[in-house]
Amino acid sequence: MDYEKMMQIALENLNNSVDYDTPFESKNLFNGAEWEALPKKDRISFGRYFANEVTERSVPEVVRLEKGKNNHARYIKVRGEEK
Repeated sequence: MDYEKMMQIALENLNNSVDYDTPFESKNLFNGAEWEALPKKDRISFGRYFANEVTERSVPEVVRLEKGKNNHARYIKVRGEEK
């Protein structure tokens, strides 16, 4: 799996289609067919990779929230000064 390529897609979609103050999951940064085409282990691995990037503050304007009821990590896009 090419994490860097997937991260580029995720960041592009984050900037273009995720609104501020709206919770999302990493899978929301891909179209449904594209995400579902990945093997489950790759979806899980990318989710961990994305979570680590957010934790290390490598993803601008994104903050990790508590896990949702489905046990998936959730995030929110905030304006720079709100971090």
